[in-house]
Amino acid sequence: MTIERNRTQHRLEMALYRIQRGRGRIVKGDAKLTFANVAREAEVSTATIHNRYPEVAEKIRAAQGRTSRALRDQKNEQLRVARATIVRLRKELRDSNNDAASLASINRTLELEIRRLRAVMTGGGVATGKYN
Repeated sequence: MTIERNRTQHRLEMALYRIQRGRGRIVKGDAKLTFANVAREAEVSTATIHNRYPEVAEKIRAAQGRTSRALRDQKNEQLRVARATIVRLRKELRDSNNDAASLASINRTLELEIRRLRAVMTGGGVATGKYN
């Protein structure tokens, strides 16, 4: 590591430390712990933290309570729940479509029966037992 890299990393770690304890020099004492605030306090850009100091970025995430592993696990759990919901909803849709088809068939049969019975009631001929 170069001296400048060590110095920047030290500034980042000290900025993180000060913000965690509410003693920021540039950032107000009650400021939230964010990448932007740590970068501002250390007088670097947020991109510098993400691109050149991933270990500091991981410390910030850990301090925020959201390590990359925890975030990944949380996303995987959300994905698992979403997939289970999709499977359940597809089954409900399939069942509803089957019910609709069955009800349409029953409805058509009843319509034909009503038509036949009306014909018998009005004396429109002898009922043959066949549906028209």
